[in-house]
Amino acid sequence: MDWKRKMTVTVTPFRSLFFRGSKIYQYAYRLRLAVIIVAGFNVLHMDTPQAGELIAGDLAPRDNPDGEINGRDIVVLQRIILGDIDPTPTERLVADVGPLTGADGVLNVADVLILTRAVFGEIELAPIVDNGAPENADVSKITVLEDGEGEVTVTGDNNAVEGHAEISLVNYETGERVVTQADEEGGFSASIGGVSGEVIAVIVTDAAGNKSGQAGVAVGDFLSVNITSPASGSTIDADSVLVSGTYTGPSDTAITINGVSACTINNSFYANGVSLDDGTNELRATARIVDNVGAEKSVYVYSSGPSQLRVSTTPACGIAPQEVVFSITNDTTVQIDSIEFDANADGAMDAVLTDDVDEIRHTYINPGVYQSVATFHYANGERYDIENMIVVRPVSDIDAKLRAVYSRMLDRLRVGAIEGAMTHITSTMRNKYSSTFHSSQDKLANIIDQLGVLHGGAIGENIAQYIVLRSEGGKDVGFSVFFVRGADGVWRIGEM
Repeated sequence: MDWKRKMTVTVTPFRSLFFRGSKIYQYAYRLRLAVIIVAGFNVLHMDTPQAGELIAGDLAPRDNPDGEINGRDIVVLQRIILGDIDPTPTERLVADVGPLTGADGVLNVADVLILTRAVFGEIELAPIVDNGAPENADVSKITVLEDGEGEVTVTGDNNAVEGHAEISLVNYETGERVVTQADEEGGFSASIGGVSGEVIAVIVTDAAGNKSGQAGVAVGDFLSVNITSPASGSTIDADSVLVSGTYTGPSDTAITINGVSACTINNSFYANGVSLDDGTNELRATARIVDNVGAEKSVYVYSSGPSQLRVSTTPACGIAPQEVVFSITNDTTVQIDSIEFDANADGAMDAVLTDDVDEIRHTYINPGVYQSVATFHYANGERYDIENMIVVRPVSDIDAKLRAVYSRMLDRLRVGAIEGAMTHITSTMRNKYSSTFHSSQDKLANIIDQLGVLHGGAIGENIAQYIVLRSEGGKDVGFSVFFVRGADGVWRIGEM
C-alpha cells in the first residue's frame, strides 16, 4: 500500500471513528494519511454463514456477527485496538485482516485501514485460514455420572468447550469412541462405556477441522490429595516450608506442591523447602497420573519474612543406598558456636560441626522415610532447628512403576486404544508414535505380541533406560526404552 496517497473515509453515522484528535486519526496522521470525512458507509452483504463459519472482518454484533462487513465492524475493531474491549480468540482471528499479503498476528491501525477499504469495495479480503487449535475442554465444567452398569454420562456445562464444536469422547482403557455436538453455548452430553478407575478423554474439533489436546476426566473418585502439614492459617517464620500430606491413586500418581515435585511413598508425600513470599501464601498440592487427570487441595499460610538460616537437600528422595547433600546457607550476623546434625531424628548426633561448614553429606543405606534435624547453637545460648524429610526407596519400587508404564501402554495398544496409549509417552514424542501406531492399527495386536520382554537397565533420578529383548533366529535382538520423569513428577516413555 502507498501510505502517502490520500484516502477518503466515510464515517456517518460513525463519526467518532475518525474525528480530528481521535487516536485512530492520530495514528493515520503519523502514517501521513489525509483523512477526509464524507457521508454514508457501504455495506457488503455476504452469503448467510453456516454455524461456526468465520468471515474476515465480520465482528459485529459481538455476540452474533451478522455475516456482512460494514461500519459497525470497523467500530468494534477500533475499540479492540484502543483497548476498550478484550477480544476473544475468534475475534482476534477475524479482525486480523492486514497486511494484504496475509495476516501478521498483530491487531493495529493497518487492520482498520484495510477493513475500511474492504467496506468501500476497494479490495476483497482474503478468506480466513483457521489453523489454530481450539482450547482444550474445561474439565472443571465437566461431570461424569456412572449408571452402575458399565456406562457413564459425560456432561459439559456452558462454556466447557467451544460452541458448535464436535466433541469426541474416548475411553483411554478400551478405545471406545463416541462423537457428539456441542450447542451454541459450549455445552454437551453423551454416554460412553466406562467404570470407576478409568479415564475418558474429551477432544474438541472446531468447524475448520482443528483438534484440541486431550483433556481427561476421571470415572469415580479414585484420585485425591490432602495436605496435613502445615495447617491452614499457620504462621511460618521463614521464607520456605516443609509440606507433607497423603494421597490416594494408582501406582503412577505423582504429587507437586506449587509446581515443586514431592517425594512419594506408601500414599504419603513430602516436599522440602517450598518457597514462600512475605504475607499470605497458597500451598497447592496437585496429584496427577499418567492419563493427565489431576486432583488438587490447597491450604493458606502466612510467612513473616525471609529466613536467615536455610538447609536444602539434594536429592530429597532416591534409591537405596542414597547419599544426600545438606547445603547450609547462613545469612545471620549472630555468631554460631556449633551445628548438630541428626540424620534420622533418633536423638543421636551423626555430626557436630562448626559454623564455617556449608554442607553436610550423609548416606542412607536402607529404604525408608527419614526426618533430618540440623540444630544451630548461637553464642548467646539460643538454638534454631531446621527439619527436612528424606525418602529412600528400594530399586524394586521404581522398577515396578516403570514396568507398569510400559506394560499398560502395550495393553492399550493391543485393543486399539491408541489415544490412551499415547498418554504414556512424553508430549514431545507423541506425534511421532501416534502416526506410526495409527498406520499399523489393524496389525497392532500381533506387533505388540512380538516386541519382546522388558529387561533391566539403569535408573536415575529423572531418567531410566531399559532393554527390550526378543529371540530371532536363535539370537537375542533388542532395542532401548527410555523413561523420563516430567515436571509433573509422572514417569513416561521418552524414546524407544
